[in-house]
Amino acid sequence: MQDECVNESVVNFLEEIQKRIVKAYLPAIIMIRLAEASITSANDIISIIKKRYNVEISPGTVYPALYRLESNGRIKELPKSTKKIYVLTEKGKEIMSKIYLIT
Repeated sequence: MQDECVNESVVNFLEEIQKRIVKAYLPAIIMIRLAEASITSANDIISIIKKRYNVEISPGTVYPALYRLESNGRIKELPKSTKKIYVLTEKGKEIMSKIYLIT
């Protein structure tokens, strides 16, 4: 019984650490997603994070990261789209090309 409680505590602790890491590196995760997919939306990002990292985040977490990246000139919203779709800017591509070889 005590071992089960310890194991559950460890699992909960590791899940919390994983969630904190994802949130801390969310701008990088978003830029990596854009480098891989070229365009994406906030909902796509939320789905990818759930699938890849098994972490649930809200739009209230994703949109501020998107706005920061946009205000820093790393991404931009595509005009005239029915939902907010983002792409890397030239500055964002330059940054990512130092990490990946993207075209």
